[in-house]
Formats: sequence, structure tokens, C-alpha cells
Amino acid sequence: MNHKLNKHTKAQQFDAIFHIVKHGEKQKRKDGGLRTKPTIPCDDVPESQILKDVMSLCNSLQVRVRRNNVGKFYLNGWREFGIKHAADLIGNVGPLYIEIECKHGKGGVLSRDQQIHAEKVRASGGIYIIVHSAEECGVLIDEYLVKDELF
Repeated sequence: MNHKLNKHTKAQQFDAIFHIVKHGEKQKRKDGGLRTKPTIPCDDVPESQILKDVMSLCNSLQVRVRRNNVGKFYLNGWREFGIKHAADLIGNVGPLYIEIECKHGKGGVLSRDQQIHAEKVRASGGIYIIVHSAEECGVLIDEYLVKDELF
């Protein structure tokens, strides 16, 4: 199944996050989280499986990404690792910086801190996308891929 998002749909997805963060409007969730929904119909698959599928897709498209794990460990005191509030996958598409946040198939919640981080990434010229399936990821990053064209 090959779905293409039109410019209007993409713009709506990106503008929804920016508008709420920039204007500080009330959101439906008390904690400031933004509910996400897939832009392409997909099955309700756990986030862990979507993460594996997206990593495989990125590898096949030569989009270089690494898993961003965040946590704490104890070694002579508590230490933290990973980039807080960053997306699940961090990497690059050619010369462009990209972060891919995976949510489970039927939708999830983008926390207030994740929304702020997404705005910072985009403001500095990077790509921040939220995906609910590998297919949705493929459609969203397709426009950033370098395509070999013959004259």
C-alpha cells in the first residue's frame, strides 16, 4: 500500500505542534501533552515493534540513525545518559539532521518537553517527525532523500 501525504496534511501535522507550543494555548491534556494520530491508516502495533521496523526501513534507505536511550545508573552516585526529551532515533539524511519519534500504531502523546525539543530541532534547520508505522516514516522522509536522476 503506497500512500502519499499532500502538502496540506504535512503542514497540518507540523503546524499543530508549533501553534500550541508558540501560543501556549490550552491543550486537552492537563500535563500539556499533545495527542498524536497516524496520518496513514495502520495497525495498532507496539512502539517497540514500530521502532524496529523504522530502523530497518532507515537502514534500507541509507538514512543513518541511532537509538537514543535515556536512563540512569548508579556508579558512585546516580548518573544519567542519553538526550532527555529527544526522539527515539537520531541521525542524518544526507547532510540534514533528523530525529524520528515513534509512537504506537493508534497514536500516542508527545509530552510538553518533547514538543519544545521538536521546535528547537526544526528552528535550527533539522527534521523532527512523529511516526506510527514504518510506512508513515517512509512517506515523511521521502522528500528529504537524495534521488539519482538522469539528465
